[in-house]
Amino acid sequence: MNRIKNILFVLTTILFWLTAWTQEETPKIVVINNDTIVVEPIPLVEISQRTEEVYNQLKATQQAIDSYNDKKSIDSLVKEGKRFMREELKRIEATKNTLSIRELNDEKKKWKNTSKILDGWRTKFNNRTLNLENQKQKITLMLRQWDLTLSKAKEQDALPEIMNDIKSIIKEIKVIDTELTNKQNQLYMNQNQVTEFIITVDEIKSDLESVSLSSFNKDAPAIWETHDSISNSSIAKSQIQKYLQESSKNLQAFKKDYSNNMVLHVIVFIILIILLYLLAHYKGKADEEEKSEARETRYFISHYILTAFFLALIASVWVYPIRPSIVDDILRAVVLITGFVILDKLFGRKLRKLIVLLFVLLVFKEVSVFFIRTWLLARIFLYFHLLYTGIVLVYIIQAIKSLLPVLRFKINGILYFFSGLFYLLLGVALVGNTFGFVNLAILMVSTVNNAIFSSIIYILIAISLDGIISVAFETKFLQQSNIIKQKNGSLVNKIMKLIYILLIVLWVKSVINNLGLSDWVWTWLGRLMDSSWVVGTSTISLGSILGVILVIIITVVIVRMVNVFYEKELFPRIQFPRGVPGAISMITRYVIVAFGIYFVLAAAGIDLSKFGLIAGALGVGIGFGLQNIVFNFIAGLVLAFERPFQVGDVIEVDQLMGTVTSIGVRSSNIRTYDGSEVIIPNGNLISNDVTNWTLSDRKKRREIPVSVAYGSNPHEVLKILAKAAGDHINVLESPAPWATFEGFGDSSLDFKIRFWVPFDIDVTVKSQVAMSIYDALEEAGISIPFPQQDIYIKALEDSSLIVPKQKPTTLKKKNPKVTHKTEPEASDENKKPDQIEHDDDNEKD
Repeated sequence: MNRIKNILFVLTTILFWLTAWTQEETPKIVVINNDTIVVEPIPLVEISQRTEEVYNQLKATQQAIDSYNDKKSIDSLVKEGKRFMREELKRIEATKNTLSIRELNDEKKKWKNTSKILDGWRTKFNNRTLNLENQKQKITLMLRQWDLTLSKAKEQDALPEIMNDIKSIIKEIKVIDTELTNKQNQLYMNQNQVTEFIITVDEIKSDLESVSLSSFNKDAPAIWETHDSISNSSIAKSQIQKYLQESSKNLQAFKKDYSNNMVLHVIVFIILIILLYLLAHYKGKADEEEKSEARETRYFISHYILTAFFLALIASVWVYPIRPSIVDDILRAVVLITGFVILDKLFGRKLRKLIVLLFVLLVFKEVSVFFIRTWLLARIFLYFHLLYTGIVLVYIIQAIKSLLPVLRFKINGILYFFSGLFYLLLGVALVGNTFGFVNLAILMVSTVNNAIFSSIIYILIAISLDGIISVAFETKFLQQSNIIKQKNGSLVNKIMKLIYILLIVLWVKSVINNLGLSDWVWTWLGRLMDSSWVVGTSTISLGSILGVILVIIITVVIVRMVNVFYEKELFPRIQFPRGVPGAISMITRYVIVAFGIYFVLAAAGIDLSKFGLIAGALGVGIGFGLQNIVFNFIAGLVLAFERPFQVGDVIEVDQLMGTVTSIGVRSSNIRTYDGSEVIIPNGNLISNDVTNWTLSDRKKRREIPVSVAYGSNPHEVLKILAKAAGDHINVLESPAPWATFEGFGDSSLDFKIRFWVPFDIDVTVKSQVAMSIYDALEEAGISIPFPQQDIYIKALEDSSLIVPKQKPTTLKKKNPKVTHKTEPEASDENKKPDQIEHDDDNEKD
């Protein structure tokens, strides 16, 4: 019984200890954002040091909380904003069906600007919330750590002073934590309020878009059913007053919203003047025989103040992104008047009639805003307006045709397409005005008017940029670039083609915006890009296909641009060790292509995480079928870094000799001297013996063996050989040519001349030096012998065949210029092998 009690006591003690240990360790774990963090108590000896850190952290947190102390102002703005939104919603609902196109556009821009402001507020509150959340995490961890430190201090019976310090710190941390929580709650409420405003603004914008689409609805009786008075001056007066009041209000709001941008606009204008002034004074004098279109482009540099003013006005599109209609009208009028001045000075009488017509059309467009669209007078005015627009359109087409020689980009097809489209829009306007679709008619005429004016502006932009770029490329500063110096004309043409394409896209976009179809077009394009097809288990969309094609094109263009930059700019200016430029170019190309492949896969929507299995299967394939390809690829990298030969070197491998034309990923190309292109795998170039004739230099030693007749002076021959080689202009002086006496031949004294020549002309130089040696030997009276052979005939033993004994006759080939002495009869010991064999045959016979 006692034993059982003892066992139970031990088990109870162990269980109690485990429970206590669990309760002690569990609070050390803190979960923040689904991350488990283990917090350890602070050792008592470090409390004084940690206290300073805590106070610094609490001070920083308090400053962050105080920096967002704008609750009153935000609450007042929210309260005022709610009231403003309610009033605007009522106003839009009441007047949206009576708004003119101009007023409708102003409302759209106004609420677009409001939406932009609200997005800024939402971003501001989001950033504040993220900052406070980070501070909250730090405070939570700090509070947990000091709670554990307090428990640890109690266990260790710490001094009362230390206990009081720890409690004081915990209290201050809790105070900051409470303030932080309150501030976070306030920010969450502000975020919700801004979100409500954004939703309301989106509803208003949606209502306005629905009004835009209602332009295709009938909004007035047919022209023959309209009987209102055309001379009601009071209505016209009130309409003009309304226009002026709204314009003044919009101008004041624009000035308030864009006061800083106006200063920036002035700075842009001053910078343009300085840049164009420098170009005007650094350009050379125009050639008298220079083509007229080139002089026309240079006009913008010569008149740099007018050009700077014109370009600064164009820049207002980006300086003031959201503008009311009155500001648009003012800017358009100033830009067009400036353009008319430029056209008049640039082309003179050639376009003067068109300038007058365009100015009158601008007046037509501005006067039309004073009419109420349903008036009979307004509809009659609209007839004249669209008729006059058609006449101007004819002249503008003829003028653009006359300007085509000035433009580097031919726009005939675009011109014919859009001219037909604009005449169709004018026809729609004529029918719409007749049958009561007045808003539709006004929209069509306004679109054609804006397209005409913007086309003139974009053409002037293109011509001015053409002149600025052409002159800039001729300055001494840019002429220091080898690329610009060698490819000036082609670079200007390519840059201008890109600019023309960009301007045409912007012009087409402006036409679509004027028609009010931008949202519909973008939605349609988005759906078109999202259209997909299921092929097996994969889904292919049109957007991904176009994305892949675009990434491939960009990758190829970047590779070519980098190669041109390396070859024309970097490598000629920096003296790299031999072979390093090729290695840099190859590695850069590999890196760009690798990134291109990565982006192609991403654009195709391929999950790169699935490539783990593919990589394993690919490893097996490499181990068997692809090992040769991988071997050649690695060999290509070895060739790039080791640089045993480079492009342009002359190498000899496997009895094949030629010039290296390229070193690729898998193989290298060698062009032999008979004109064939041989593709050699890189692995063969690594594993086999390769003779590089031009590794360290492009010099080659040539040898010419020379034999002279016995009796010639060897010293004189050596001098002749050395002089003949040294006098040649292409024989290198160092190492100097040297001639050697090789020995005594059977019928000659043998010599050899050795000399060094440039590798590319070694065969030609060897031939010329040999001819010089021949001429020098002939002039010195030294003969060049040829092999000689003596034949001896002996008497036969057969008496019937006995011939009268005669002296041995020696048959010799005589050299006409050299007389040979009779040689004594050769003994068997001195006979040549063929002679001994011949004598034995005679004896047998």
